[in-house]
Amino acid sequence: MNETTFKIDKIRKTSRIALILVNIIKILLAVVAVACLLSGAVILGLREEVNSGAIRMLDDGFLRRDIFAGQEMKRDVCMTLIQNGHVAEALTGYLFMTGAMLAAIAVMFHFIGRVFKDMRESYSPFQLSVIKKLKIVFVLITLFTLRSSLLIGALTGVALWCVLQIFDYGCELQRESDETL
Repeated sequence: MNETTFKIDKIRKTSRIALILVNIIKILLAVVAVACLLSGAVILGLREEVNSGAIRMLDDGFLRRDIFAGQEMKRDVCMTLIQNGHVAEALTGYLFMTGAMLAAIAVMFHFIGRVFKDMRESYSPFQLSVIKKLKIVFVLITLFTLRSSLLIGALTGVALWCVLQIFDYGCELQRESDETL
């Protein structure tokens, strides 16, 4: 077994393990996303009971008014909803946003899994199908990092674009090598 075959086999084994882990994470994310969305829908359906119960809990000191401070929702909007006795609406918005975010991350993990699957099944990781799926994953990663900071998102996008160019060049070398053989 030559060194190239050994390295390809190592990539296949690593890809198989990564594919299993990615699929487990994807399923967990999807389950939690559905649970968040369903919980939000239930809370919205029972908003009168939730709001009245939350007002009692706020008055009794069991809940603090800054319960959602620092969360993904706009703090001012959330605090206004809570102060006006609309805890269910604030909680529903948070759960819907969390569910949507987790679903989007599950989609990203789906495409990452497809990259590993293609790497495992092909004789080389430098295939056009791998590059196409990597483009999708890299765009999604860049969009997620743009949410936190424009500078970090731009740096991530440039770095991932460089990695994509390396894969593209590797694909070209692989094509030339296949034509030579």
